[in-house]
Amino acid sequence: AAWADGGSVKGEVGYSQKMAWDYDKDGEVEHVQYWVEIDIESDGKKVKGGLVRYLKDLESGEKVFALSALQMTGENSKPQKKMATNLIITGKTASFTLDNGMTYTITDQSVVPEQPPAKFHSDDGYNKAEFPILGGGVTVLTK
Repeated sequence: AAWADGGSVKGEVGYSQKMAWDYDKDGEVEHVQYWVEIDIESDGKKVKGGLVRYLKDLESGEKVFALSALQMTGENSKPQKKMATNLIITGKTASFTLDNGMTYTITDQSVVPEQPPAKFHSDDGYNKAEFPILGGGVTVLTK
């Protein structure tokens, strides 16, 4: 089914190795990992929701940094959602584009459990990347 039929992709996935970093500068090193939260759905006419990329404190479970702020300034800021402009679902694979032009493709892990680690793909128009999913999971549903 394509996006015109409606559907959704939801979940949170970790896609980097665990890192040790004193992000809050309190003298104690915390274990963190890059994560992405996806919550996109379509009724066949409109697409709503989007994606948030963030750094997660693995002990507390908190979203501690917005990746764009971390990469640009090194300063902490609240993770911001990039809104989806489309959603295409084929089987258990979802592809979507965000309002900043980045495209992502991710497959529901329940359909490929024998092939870990699952991966998701991103393309910002300049660089294409493939990331292993190292924690969490997503669900892709059609209506």
